[in-house]
Amino acid sequence: ERNVRRAALRALSCVAGRGDAHAVGAVRCCLQDPHGMVRRAAVATMAQVTSKDDRAAIAAVERCREDTDEDVREAAEQALMALAEQSNQRSGMRSQCDTGKEEPSRTVADVAIARACYGC
Repeated sequence: ERNVRRAALRALSCVAGRGDAHAVGAVRCCLQDPHGMVRRAAVATMAQVTSKDDRAAIAAVERCREDTDEDVREAAEQALMALAEQSNQRSGMRSQCDTGKEEPSRTVADVAIARACYGC
């Protein structure tokens, strides 16, 4: 199950646009996952989908700097640096993946990640 959640987070980072509230909400849910590798993936995905103006999401990433898992803490530091450097343009994994997916696919990804993260 944890591998499915991690894979879903990676997929979501490819299809969700920066600032997508549904994606950010689904990813925030996974920041509380019992498995460190899922929390680490969630932190990395937050850096890809969060707008630099989303204070609640950034606060959630900041709390991950106190995580019990060292890799999660490192990922949180990297995510915060990426968010600090973020321009107003869309960037990150969406442009790298260049999936060409339309809105319905993103909605499917949102539902999949939400279900994978305990129905949040």
